[in-house]
Amino acid sequence: MWIYHFFGMLEMPSRTRSEFKSLGQNLRAGARFTLFRPVRPRDFHFSLEQLVALIVLSLILHVLLDLTRSGVPASFNSDAVPHAGFGIVLGLLAWWLVTRWQRRPRELLPMLVMTAAVTPVFVLVELLLAVPLRLEPSGWLGFWMAWVIAGVFLVTVYRIVRTRLRGRWTVPARVTALYASIMLASASLVPDQSFWYAAPAEESEAASHKRVNAEQVFYAQYDLLEQTKAALRPQRPGISDVYFVGFGAYASEDVFMKEVRVGRELFDTRFDSAGRSVALINHRSTSEETPIASATNLGRVLRHLGGVM
Repeated sequence: MWIYHFFGMLEMPSRTRSEFKSLGQNLRAGARFTLFRPVRPRDFHFSLEQLVALIVLSLILHVLLDLTRSGVPASFNSDAVPHAGFGIVLGLLAWWLVTRWQRRPRELLPMLVMTAAVTPVFVLVELLLAVPLRLEPSGWLGFWMAWVIAGVFLVTVYRIVRTRLRGRWTVPARVTALYASIMLASASLVPDQSFWYAAPAEESEAASHKRVNAEQVFYAQYDLLEQTKAALRPQRPGISDVYFVGFGAYASEDVFMKEVRVGRELFDTRFDSAGRSVALINHRSTSEETPIASATNLGRVLRHLGGVM
């Protein structure tokens, strides 16, 4: 028995080399497929191990992409991990439904592997564009570029379906439409999560641990909120203006303050809410210049916005 285990261990390196060779084969085939070059089904290597390896590679590239966009130093966002897992599960479910609908269950693994093989190419394109052009998702150029990449990806999905499901073009078109509907529904229902947040400006050790004078903060709320309300611009005639109110109530962690700020910046950039956005934050570093996130302040802000709008 021990001899069997010994020779089994000797086979592991060769098996690992074989998996890496197959991974390179799948990536090359995926790149050619994305570039609309001729690719044969046998150019791909279909296996569960390859599917896992390609998914992990795409996740690594996504992490690098988000880090490039946020800049260094940055704080890791652990909430993005279950969000990424949900996206992976939903993609698997979408292809499972497609193959069940077409009564071709054996095509599930090939379609999954081919989709996973082309995905790193699209993430790599976004990564390469984010470096020289600094394409932020919240900017108008990044917004339209994301839609262009999504459109090309759906065309690639159509070609994958056409390759595996022979027949008239209407069948792959319906399958692609079903797949796109499932993925778009998830994107609209579940907010996007970045793996990294831009680190705030460094504070001194004393400032980061300073005590908050609760009485001073309490009595300053009226003036802070009046200043915030006075700075809000009225709705422009004939234009449906967007107003944003961010509420970061949990003061013990920085992430909620950062999310309010990121959300405000996103709305100011994408939906032109600059001058029409309010941030209510509970944090020791903002207690002197930003109204706190309390039910009283939220009610006063909402009532004022109702009049401004």
